[in-house]
Amino acid sequence: MTRSHARHLPSLAAGSSDLEAAALLRSVAEFYHANFKQSPEALAYLASRGLNHPELIEHFQLGYANKTLTYRLPAGHTQAGRQVRQHLQDLGVLRSTGHEHLNGCLVVPVLGLEDGAQPEQSGRVIVVVN
Repeated sequence: MTRSHARHLPSLAAGSSDLEAAALLRSVAEFYHANFKQSPEALAYLASRGLNHPELIEHFQLGYANKTLTYRLPAGHTQAGRQVRQHLQDLGVLRSTGHEHLNGCLVVPVLGLEDGAQPEQSGRVIVVVN
């Protein structure tokens, strides 16, 4: 298994603010971005679309969701782990099953939102053709 150098995601306490939620979503986007740069299949997908430019990946902070997000969270049997998973579900990152909504997708964070706007992410399924 390849070890990721992405940082661990922060946990949020109950009643967290919109700023904390935005920080959590930014952490998720950073995690997905680090995954993208280490994923041969994600890089191959961009190349197959004629979009294999490192500047593009960095400028748009492209990411890749590949079922590894929950490995970076506190253990699910702990209070902190349950809380952060619930917050990620509330934000639409995780399903009620604990799986990532955008699993297998190229993730594009919506950047440049005005102050106070909720950050968003969009995904496109990566289909690997051999």
